Amino acid sequence: MNKIKYSLSLLVAITIIILSCSSDNKDKSKGETRRTGADTVKIPKDQYRIDEWNTGSSNQIIDLIQGLVEFEIKYEGTGRFKATLMLADGQVIDILADTTGNYRAKKRIRAPETRAYILKVEAENGRWSIYRQ
Repeated sequence: MNKIKYSLSLLVAITIIILSCSSDNKDKSKGETRRTGADTVKIPKDQYRIDEWNTGSSNQIIDLIQGLVEFEIKYEGTGRFKATLMLADGQVIDILADTTGNYRAKKRIRAPETRAYILKVEAENGRWSIYRQ
């Protein structure tokens, strides 16, 4: 009878220790994932702007949201520079630039719908950058 009481007492003690340890671990893991304050910080729009320069002609796919879109266009060179925005089927939406020699301008267009567009750039003897604002 004493052996049964001893075994039962030992089993109860081990269960209490195990439950106590597992609740401590849960509290620690909860403490590690708690957050205080806001999850996001407002960052100025152009803080991470990359002024990427390209050379030669290129076709790029860009996504636009329906409505007013502004592009900042730069070309440094002596040759011809032309930038055209069009649909995948080749339908021209707007000509952003068509010039010879150095060029710097902002061009606003109205995207007729939210979708992917093709930005076709033809450039000779120079480097260019088109940034969508």
